Amino acid sequence: MSRSSFSHARSLSRVTSRRGLRLESLEARVLLAAAVLDAGNVESETQYSALGKFGGKFKKLRGQDAGNNITGATSLGTLSGTVVINETVGGANDPSDVFRFDVAKESDVTLKLSNMKRDLNLKLMDEAGVTLATSAKKKNSTETIVMRLPAGAYFVEVMPATNQNSSYRLQIDVVAVPDSGSGSDPGTGDGGDTGGTDPSGPSTSGPPLAEVPTYGGSNDWNLNMIGAPESWAVGFEGAGVIVAVVDSGVDLSHTDLQANLWVNAKEVAGNGKDDDGNGFIDDVQGWDFVDRDNSPTDANGHGTHVAGTIGAVKNGAGATGVAYASTIMPIRVLDSTGSGWTTDVAAGIRYAVDNGARVVNLSIGGGYDSSIESAIQYAWSKNVFVAAAAGNDSASLPTYPARHSATLANLISVGAHNSSSSRPSWSNLVGTSGAVQVDAPGVSVYSTTRGGGYGTKSGTSMATPHVAGLAALTLSAAPNLTAAWVRDLIVAGAKRVISGSDSVGGIDARYTVAWAAQWAAGGGTSSGSSFNGGSGGGDSGSGGGSTGQSVSLASATTSIVVGTATSVAPTSTSFSTEQVSSRSMLTDPQEDEAFSIAMQSDDELDRIAMELAEAVQKENTSDRLFAVAGLVEELLLA
Repeated sequence: MSRSSFSHARSLSRVTSRRGLRLESLEARVLLAAAVLDAGNVESETQYSALGKFGGKFKKLRGQDAGNNITGATSLGTLSGTVVINETVGGANDPSDVFRFDVAKESDVTLKLSNMKRDLNLKLMDEAGVTLATSAKKKNSTETIVMRLPAGAYFVEVMPATNQNSSYRLQIDVVAVPDSGSGSDPGTGDGGDTGGTDPSGPSTSGPPLAEVPTYGGSNDWNLNMIGAPESWAVGFEGAGVIVAVVDSGVDLSHTDLQANLWVNAKEVAGNGKDDDGNGFIDDVQGWDFVDRDNSPTDANGHGTHVAGTIGAVKNGAGATGVAYASTIMPIRVLDSTGSGWTTDVAAGIRYAVDNGARVVNLSIGGGYDSSIESAIQYAWSKNVFVAAAAGNDSASLPTYPARHSATLANLISVGAHNSSSSRPSWSNLVGTSGAVQVDAPGVSVYSTTRGGGYGTKSGTSMATPHVAGLAALTLSAAPNLTAAWVRDLIVAGAKRVISGSDSVGGIDARYTVAWAAQWAAGGGTSSGSSFNGGSGGGDSGSGGGSTGQSVSLASATTSIVVGTATSVAPTSTSFSTEQVSSRSMLTDPQEDEAFSIAMQSDDELDRIAMELAEAVQKENTSDRLFAVAGLVEELLLA
């Protein structure tokens, strides 16, 4: 194994144990908190990364190569959490890199091999050298293996498909399987949630809302596909529902957002006092947990795009939100690079809950973190619904915190689909995680951008606010719904079939909102309703989603069962030329380097476009040019 360097990093003045989190957007994907190392004898120091913040250790190689076989494998020790290795392999003297790691108890293990310049393959073996799983995609595609492993020793092998050498990044995530009972009801608390098992909960029988003429133009395909205009037509536009955007902040002066931004009426602006006694001084428009101040202004652009999808005003210009009459609570937990600390995310969730949010949008993802899980449990105890991005890793399981939807009844995982109702290959599957997952538009979604502009972005980050917006529409129709009932209605109404997806299906406001209104019109019971949503249209209720999950209103707790390796081949994704722009209309320093590609229905082109969106954001000019040039060459060959 050749010596490699970790570029664009500089030392922190102090060590911190807080773990980093990332955006789930193809335009701004950053790394998880991790122990970043080069194999061999080590000297440790804490680092910043240009791609994200790391709460672990950066370990520097001291002239000792890793072994090329099991006998001479480099030992990583007993792992818990995340470790990242940046290395080089290939050539006559370095035919493969082999690493040994141990797990102390049954764990969910994810191996991810990326950032290769050449074609590399990935293999997982047990202590005896028996192959458990392999990943060998074409060219320099990201390789991923996901398995639940019992306690024991294991080996990971990175090997070139040819004799050519290549640098790479190997990430190993080890998450211990929670003890049974960890996902139980956290208690009712104030306005506590019953988990959706109360017999007085809403029924999912009855007609959908009547179809209405197509709204807007080509940029509004997403709104029409999920049936948002049908909800608006019967007066349910999200009014009175506060949706917290826990993200990179929001452009507080954007003309399409200003009218719908949350204002803390109990706080007196600028007097330097905590008037409402919530622990935050002058938090009139939310809170910035990054800079620790009362100005949650977006310095990245991700949160502004998310906020617009939820609640941009309907004014005949720019973008329109799913719930355009809802109220957006800006909470900044991610910095200008799109990275942040899990403790800040957890604090942001709790702030949202304590200050009146009924819905929380989490277009973020990463490894398991107990503080975030606890914060979502707290939201459950206070009857707050949470939507979380499934992730853009081409993986057979959703990322955290979305994966907690298997055990937390107020949480839903969200995958992406395009305008042809197909899952893009990068949108994570449900697999054997037990996650409760639906799909929503997430490819070339048009929304607000930082600096007062508009543009398209892709990713499960862009899909998630559609579900948060639908939750707001649902609660505007039936404010007394519990968080679990909101999820149940969204899941039961996800009747659109999404090609290549194993989620329940694509969300549909025509059903979800109709059933919520029916329940509310009946006095909050499942019978005796007088609400009439019209003659209905489209799907009559047969069919439903793809193949992954059964729909049940009693979906409060589901045990997590994670199983086999990620051998699921991604289904080809259909893209149309109007969907593929990763460039927004405003002049963001990073987005100025992005570009548009007209794509055919081809999975390889899908991957190249995703990696191009990442490559153009590399901080070092030479690294950026090298990465883009290689991918453009691949594009021409493809």
